[in-house]
Amino acid sequence: MADDAYYWSTESTSAGSFSSSKAWETLKPRSDSKAWASTVWFKGAVPKHAFNMWITTLDRLPTKKRLADWGMNIQTHCCLCSIELETRDHLLLSCQFAVEI
Repeated sequence: MADDAYYWSTESTSAGSFSSSKAWETLKPRSDSKAWASTVWFKGAVPKHAFNMWITTLDRLPTKKRLADWGMNIQTHCCLCSIELETRDHLLLSCQFAVEI
């Protein structure tokens, strides 16, 4: 009686040998390049700036409004102008403090 054998097979190949990169490609195929990617991920980018730009682009900044939406009991007024609701768009585009900078 022969021993059981396992073979790795995907839509594109049935090579039989497993590799983590092939598993990753199967589970999460590469998508088209995003238009903003070169703005964030360029050779001279400072890592913390690239990370912050990436988080900002995805609207994942921990603004006071987002923190309050997650259940934190905090005031949601902008930390710079104390007038408007603190959101990504307000902080970066419409806050009077940011506009003056």
